[in-house]
Amino acid sequence: MPETSILAAINLHNDVAEARVVQEAIKLAQTHDERIELVFVIPDQQDGYAQHFVPEELRACGGRVLRGTVCERIVARTDEIGASFIVIGANKPTIRDLFIGPNAARVARDRDTNCSVLTVRP
Repeated sequence: MPETSILAAINLHNDVAEARVVQEAIKLAQTHDERIELVFVIPDQQDGYAQHFVPEELRACGGRVLRGTVCERIVARTDEIGASFIVIGANKPTIRDLFIGPNAARVARDRDTNCSVLTVRP
């Protein structure tokens, strides 16, 4: 069985858009004969109890819940598993994103990202 080399970063708050992220990750995994790790990051500012609401399906299918800054945790986890791809959803930016930047853009621009980043539109 191949090593995990695709990290699919999902947002459990938008299951319709994130289904496309998972679909694209599956296509990429099949094309390159690689495994997928699903990752959901609980931002630092949210309470720790939120992890209890992560669906069992995510935990059962190679999913991992991380806690911290979304961009930093995704990039760090990519390095930990030696991933060659990150698949992440890119939603329509809001006014808030003008000040802090959307997560997909931050991951793609991060200079510590050592792999390709595929952004998926809803």
